Amino acid sequence: MIFVQSFVTSCRRHPWITTVCAAGYFILVVLPHLQVGLFFQWLFSHFTRSQYQLSVLSVFVLLFLIVCLVLLRGMIVSRRVAPVLVFLGITFVLTAVSFKLLVIHNIELIHLPQYTLLAVLIFPLARRFGDTVFWTTLLGAVDEAYQYFILAPERTMQYDFNDIILNLLGAAFGVILLFACGVSPEPCKKRALYANPVLLTLLGLAAGIVIMFQTGLLTLYPPQDGQPVLGVIVKELPKGFWSHISHLNAHYHIVLPLEGLILTGLLLALYYSLDTTSFYLQRKNHAK
Repeated sequence: MIFVQSFVTSCRRHPWITTVCAAGYFILVVLPHLQVGLFFQWLFSHFTRSQYQLSVLSVFVLLFLIVCLVLLRGMIVSRRVAPVLVFLGITFVLTAVSFKLLVIHNIELIHLPQYTLLAVLIFPLARRFGDTVFWTTLLGAVDEAYQYFILAPERTMQYDFNDIILNLLGAAFGVILLFACGVSPEPCKKRALYANPVLLTLLGLAAGIVIMFQTGLLTLYPPQDGQPVLGVIVKELPKGFWSHISHLNAHYHIVLPLEGLILTGLLLALYYSLDTTSFYLQRKNHAK
């Protein structure tokens, strides 16, 4: 716990170094997707699919148990047992549901530790739990855009909101870990609403997307007139709630844009409440 607090304090004192480290780590997460995929193919080349799925799942369960041990020790020392258990329990249930509904290959669970660590690196810069989850999720959306529009546009039929939700849950584990270890957010300085960087970013993104839709550079579905566009968000609609991959005998749910935006907004609201919980605990401790 002391190590985590010291790490966050040190990162806050050296924001430029922290920014470089976070940016470098994010680049390492984004760029070698193909190489990482080929490595895992080689590593498990002699396994059957069921053996591969079980082996990968076992590794992630082990990682999760290790994180839980750190959380357990941290929340006992920091005396934040009840709120940590609430947020951890909710996040665990959401992760289990996402695993059941949204994951085909268990290796997709790599999004969780990847974005847990990214959130830990971003928190000293964002300084609040909710903002950390927002910025980490936004970077995850950039990662998915890179894969969808640049890396493998011919292999994917929809912009992957499934992975964005996994990225967000990974970020949530990161801020819960920090919270459990006694790290607290910094109160925001009083400033006009229009100076809020999160709000400005959301407005900028919304304006940019609207302009691209209006100019025909981006469409939600393929244009019926066959006109070329820069990007199509959904190239092919799923036939129902469940999509089936016959050669894998696997069912999963494809999260479409509206559903993905609503789910992302609700999850962000949930983890923004972690700041409110932390401020409440701080006031309660000061009052004693």
